[in-house]
Amino acid sequence: MPSELDDAYGQTIQRIQTSSSLANLGVRVFMWLHLATHPLKLAELQHALAVVLVQGKRGNVDLDEDQIPKPKRILDCCLGLVIVDEETLTVRFVHYTLEEYFKTNFDMYFPNGHSTAAEVCLTYLNFDKLTASSNCLTPDDMKQRIEQWPFLEYAACQWGHYARRQSNSRVMEYFLKLRQKVSEQLPHIALETLFHYTVWEPYPWDGRSLFLDAHAVAYFGLDAYVTTLANDENWNKKDIAGRTPIAVAATEGYEAVVRLLMEREDVDINSKDKYGYTPLAQAAIEGHEAIVRLLLERENVDVNSKDEDGDTPLACAAMNGHEAVVWLLLEWEGVDVNPKNEDGYTPLAQAAIEGHEAIVRLLLEREDVNINSKDKYGCTPLVCAARNEHEAVVCLLLEREDLDVNSKTESDHAPLALAARKGHEAMVRLLLGREDVDVNSKDECSYTPLAWAASNGHEAVVRLLLGREDVDVNSKNERGYTPLAWAASNGHEAVVRLLLEREDVGINSKDTYGYTPLACAASNGHEAVVRLLLEREDVDVNSKDEDGHTPLACAAGNGHEAVVRLLLEREDVDVNSKNEHGYTPLTWAVRSRYGSIENLLKQHGAVDTRSLVDMDPDSDSDDFM
Repeated sequence: MPSELDDAYGQTIQRIQTSSSLANLGVRVFMWLHLATHPLKLAELQHALAVVLVQGKRGNVDLDEDQIPKPKRILDCCLGLVIVDEETLTVRFVHYTLEEYFKTNFDMYFPNGHSTAAEVCLTYLNFDKLTASSNCLTPDDMKQRIEQWPFLEYAACQWGHYARRQSNSRVMEYFLKLRQKVSEQLPHIALETLFHYTVWEPYPWDGRSLFLDAHAVAYFGLDAYVTTLANDENWNKKDIAGRTPIAVAATEGYEAVVRLLMEREDVDINSKDKYGYTPLAQAAIEGHEAIVRLLLERENVDVNSKDEDGDTPLACAAMNGHEAVVWLLLEWEGVDVNPKNEDGYTPLAQAAIEGHEAIVRLLLEREDVNINSKDKYGCTPLVCAARNEHEAVVCLLLEREDLDVNSKTESDHAPLALAARKGHEAMVRLLLGREDVDVNSKDECSYTPLAWAASNGHEAVVRLLLGREDVDVNSKNERGYTPLAWAASNGHEAVVRLLLEREDVGINSKDTYGYTPLACAASNGHEAVVRLLLEREDVDVNSKDEDGHTPLACAAGNGHEAVVRLLLEREDVDVNSKNEHGYTPLTWAVRSRYGSIENLLKQHGAVDTRSLVDMDPDSDSDDFM
């Protein structure tokens, strides 16, 4: 900070400290704003300051509302260094540099700040009226309590974090006092609030049993308090979420608390919560390496325990990308490297789905890993990685000789087809690097990778596939569509151009309804594609579908004037070709009321084979397509 600004802050705070009317309240305002874990609402700060004001009175058991400082007094005692945000009603420093100033000079102004904050929070929670106002059975009940006691949420959820940083005999005294109230079977709002804002379980709950004091100690990581509660009977009891204190500590990552609890022979290290998570699984999910190492020191730890979804600790660590934890678990002699969850995912598959390259590498070092294991949809780890465009993971998997590169899903999709369908150029390039890849593999609808790429207009992928000499450029799906027909039908000009460069492409190939690529493009009005196809001398401009429609009739019947013009430029086009009912292209144009197309066709000598008087314009029986 600039020395001038530093001096200015120091001088202003010194004025506050030496003022008999400002010192007490002003410094405490600064302490709370500096130590706050989130921006404090004005009402929260007012109640926190009121607690400090009445704290020293012997026998005080409740908040003295007359001692709640007014907003103006709070601002006045800070001499302009604190403001209230009018939109959010939060209190903050006038400038971020003041926060930096207090960080640098913390020990000078707040040597006992954390223990003081913990003391204030616990004093607030010990108020008798809070105990009497418990039994929150609905979210609205909780909302009303928070409105009545603005500092309740903050005090319940933050006191332990302050106590973990710095504690003293008074903090311990207030904690034991609060614990005594709980042990007397009194439902306590402090525990209900802590549970509500940290576990997020649905209402209703049953007061005292939902979040015991031992759970609070574990949640906040208060290892010193574990010793104080050495003879407590709650260490294996569960909260409403089914968690024991050691599970809570493992989740939050408090190594010291876990270590102390593990010294107790009666602590159930494999206890499961309502979701089936053990303490080991919770630590694996969060990536707490040191805690996983601790838990693995217990011979009776169940390293392959499954949660409600069928995931083991190894699977949890793998899907969340915790490399060090995966390494630890793989070192465990009895670990199952290929367990499947309810969806059939193995740890390798889950790491492949998320793209965790380092973890995939670790798992592939195990000779017993099943690289071709399939989930319930028939997807292998390779399919999972390819589908999610995890190029590095695919490279690792392709290095394994025992990999089945052509393994199909339940829909008969091979990895190459899935990559081609999505247009994943890099993935297609990698897969084509395997000599054993089946470039013409068909799925349940007989689509090949080339057909998928052409249908979706993935030009780069089509180019890659056409680079393979063994690719079948005229493969047909169950409807008889070739890749060229797909590209023409969907108007993918660049793909059509690529396919037409192949001498062996079937330009007049017909689908099951007799449509050629030209008919497909003409029917859908793809002018650019029609122009490309007409440049080929071998294109059959008068081919008929199963109903006798030519491309010209298709374009005329669907109102595509530009396409009609292109077709009429061909000298060999049959302008009066008839379908099975004797309709000509002009008949369709007249029937569909496309006047401009009608005039075009007449200029080229087209005739209408039906009398306009005989045509029922409201009939659907003669609709074109």
